[in-house]
Amino acid sequence: MDSVCGRNHSLMRLPANHVGRDLFVGDIHGQYDDLIAQLKAVNFNPDIDRVLCVGDLIDRGPASRECLNLLREPWFFAVLGNHEDFFVGAFYEGDDRAGENLFLNGGSWVLAEDQSELRSMAADYLANLPVAIELETACGRRVGVVHAACSSGVWGEFNVQADIWNRRIADFERDAPEASVSGIDVVVVGHNVVAEPCKRGNTVLIDTGAAKGCALTVWDSEQLLAFAGLKGDLGPAGSPRARI
Repeated sequence: MDSVCGRNHSLMRLPANHVGRDLFVGDIHGQYDDLIAQLKAVNFNPDIDRVLCVGDLIDRGPASRECLNLLREPWFFAVLGNHEDFFVGAFYEGDDRAGENLFLNGGSWVLAEDQSELRSMAADYLANLPVAIELETACGRRVGVVHAACSSGVWGEFNVQADIWNRRIADFERDAPEASVSGIDVVVVGHNVVAEPCKRGNTVLIDTGAAKGCALTVWDSEQLLAFAGLKGDLGPAGSPRARI
């Protein structure tokens, strides 16, 4: 696991949510109003529900600061995206190259912000964003969340740079071995824009182009598992248990 210059992009594990829902959202890219509208449409309850984002909260859209502030909410969880990686490099590590890449990729919004506040956000939140999140669902299935792909093809074996930049996963002309990830039931990713959610192996791609003005994809865990072809509860030993 990478831990460089004070960063700690480790795996985060979340227990099952037995009282509310878990909602998975694609790359937000500053489209805060779209996210809030979609959450309202599905009667999101911040007291019991959780939101898990595949990363790239910021840049290109009109409300990156508001999206950044979501990291302060106890119901919101996100993995590191390549745009957050640029941000950490620029505001936590003082890397001029990262700052240039941030600016060239939709990050000019930072110029209008308090720079000391952005440095604090980078240190307190983004430098510790997990590279991946592992979630146990109420039915016993395990869902992994990573920005672009679990490039190793083995859940738990992560490489931060490879996993936030992977493009092979979306190349439908080739067989991408990392599409079928062992050690996890299903993996949810973003980064690579697709016209509609699609599945390769046990990896589901849900970045449907919010950065280009298209609607965000927001799915609850039941929708996700059904799309992935995973049905039925699991018993204590991991065997299927029929719903009653």
